[in-house]
Amino acid sequence: MAFAELLCLRAGTHDSVRYHSLGRRGLTARGIEGRMLPLLRSRASRGREVDAVLILCGVNNVLDPSSTAASFGDEVRSLLRSVRSGPGLSGAAVLVLFLPDFALMPFLLWPLNLALGLERAVELSGSLKCYA
Repeated sequence: MAFAELLCLRAGTHDSVRYHSLGRRGLTARGIEGRMLPLLRSRASRGREVDAVLILCGVNNVLDPSSTAASFGDEVRSLLRSVRSGPGLSGAAVLVLFLPDFALMPFLLWPLNLALGLERAVELSGSLKCYA
């Protein structure tokens, strides 16, 4: 069943559900704020109220050797503040998904995938544990 159909079923409505996907490969959390958020704000400012925002980030921060747990946490907090303060976005639910299990990443060869998964993902995930 298609995503929109499942949403209608869950909402108990027969109205259509519209959703848009905005994305760009290779961005850190800061890059999402700088490059993708303006696109989202543009859509929201044209009278299209946004009900929910799904953010997927963290992988490129892990792959960036200059990224630290503190800088990652700062980037994500800044991104979330920017999303929530945007016109037409203040009432949107925001869900952040980040840092999948690197041991399962096919583009990273073993043992690099395991090392990154255990060390960097745990380090960067810990920076957001207390954030609500």
